[in-house]
Amino acid sequence: MKPFHILSFVYSFANFSYFYAFLSYCFSWCLL
Repeated sequence: MKPFHILSFVYSFANFSYFYAFLSYCFSWCLL
């Protein structure tokens, strides 16, 4: 059960990282 929990945490972190990258991309595009 623990490896599955770790995998879920990694997946959640990757999802948050992707969202942050998308937000940063939109912000840089607005500056241009």
